[in-house]
Amino acid sequence: MPFFTSSLLFFLSIVVLLKSFIEKDEGGDKEPLIMVGGNLQKPLGLVAALSVYTLLLNVFGYLITTFFLISLVLFIFDPNLKNWWKYLVIGAITVSLSFLIFSKWFQVQLPMSVFGIGF
Repeated sequence: MPFFTSSLLFFLSIVVLLKSFIEKDEGGDKEPLIMVGGNLQKPLGLVAALSVYTLLLNVFGYLITTFFLISLVLFIFDPNLKNWWKYLVIGAITVSLSFLIFSKWFQVQLPMSVFGIGF
């Protein structure tokens, strides 16, 4: 049953994505997403960050890799250099909480780094 539910969710997501590329906004004031230049920079940056994340996860472990991923994603969607320290703090808090919840509370084994970080 979970396979069919996830397949349905995937299919409906593709339908909505394609619909957003093709149709105009309901008000008619916006062009289709595929026609507007420059809108794909942030999504492509996110895809690149997630791709690098998957490659480095087993090398550097969950804590280090996820910290940099969250900080980078925050920077991608708000590239204000004055807030770089906020991105690092939010990344550290998010990684710490998610590590405690998944590793300690749910007892899920998260990838450790080759340096042994991730107790």
